[in-house]
Amino acid sequence: SEGEARAIALEPTQDPEAYRLYLQGEEYRLRPGYTEQNLEIAHQFFERAIAQDSSFALAYASLAEVQGAIYWMYHPYSARLERSREAAEEAVRLAPDLPQARWALGVVHYREGDYARALEELKSVAEELPGSAELWGRVGYAHRRLGNWDETLAAFETAAALDPRDADLFADLLGSTLRFLHRYPDAIEAKNRALGLAPDLWGVRLGEALIYLHWRGTLDSLRSVLEQGPEAYGMSGTRDLWRARMALWEREPDTLLALLGAPEEVTFEAHGVYEPGLLYAAWAHQLRGQEDAAAQAFALGQVRAARLEADWLTRSRMYRYTYDSSSLSEARAMIFAQAGLAEEALAELEPLFAGPSWTSAAEVRLDPRYDPIRDHPRFQAMLEQYRDDEG
Repeated sequence: SEGEARAIALEPTQDPEAYRLYLQGEEYRLRPGYTEQNLEIAHQFFERAIAQDSSFALAYASLAEVQGAIYWMYHPYSARLERSREAAEEAVRLAPDLPQARWALGVVHYREGDYARALEELKSVAEELPGSAELWGRVGYAHRRLGNWDETLAAFETAAALDPRDADLFADLLGSTLRFLHRYPDAIEAKNRALGLAPDLWGVRLGEALIYLHWRGTLDSLRSVLEQGPEAYGMSGTRDLWRARMALWEREPDTLLALLGAPEEVTFEAHGVYEPGLLYAAWAHQLRGQEDAAAQAFALGQVRAARLEADWLTRSRMYRYTYDSSSLSEARAMIFAQAGLAEEALAELEPLFAGPSWTSAAEVRLDPRYDPIRDHPRFQAMLEQYRDDEG
């Protein structure tokens, strides 16, 4: 195309060493799995490329990409996003006609939560670089945040046709989207395709195990992954986080408390997750029927405060987008259930069971945090209603 011809004609840098460093950075940035280590190595290569040639716009664009990825997946409270924007804006200043510079700026809009603006920018760049699988993947991610499911899957098809060996495309853009749409057998197939391309991606194996949990309510696959896998699963968190959740789902408070050790010193973190160990200790004491011990870990009986916390979630910017708000709605359901507010909890759960979400009836059946409303007739009826629809 005319846009591709212009891009090919652009000489990215006249410094061969800067270009070599840039290519090494790209090799690490594009390795499957989004590991923090690979992203950090890529970051260092891009910084060195820019130190070698301060006018290297393409290196600034990739630096913006990798800084934003580290912010998004691993360090959401850092200054990485601001640095990502600065790098993208510098790329645009140095080379206004460089498609990758505008691409980087579009990804900054995405990281900042302006998904509509990001989609507009990325689609515009895709017209100039129609042969880029990574760019079409970015278009798909923006559509996903906006809840455009058909467009998300169409973007995946385009990207996969351009690069059928990209494991992340199959694991995340396809597999995670299908899981969110409750198309569990298809999601398993997509995860298996990703693992066929990159068998060492333990985060994908973990994601596959979670599909079986949400689809069939089984924990065997998760147990196997935790027994064989590493201490950490990239942006999916640590093995101890998932062991804690598994002990909760299996109603094993002694196992959970032994895992926590000194709970006040434990915090579980992952992409979109920040869970203090004291929270899990309180749930463990609840399972034991030790309400006094649970009260020492978190306040009990404050129904009005619980309502206020649940209402606060609806004011979050994330609540505007289905792909983000699903987790917030589940949190509201759990708050209401813990407070014994069955009708409010059920009002949150029913659309999650019926529509796109990270929540399933199979998982909720296991989760002891819903025990305060477990015997409610409508709750029982809802769990039964969605039993046959799973998968």
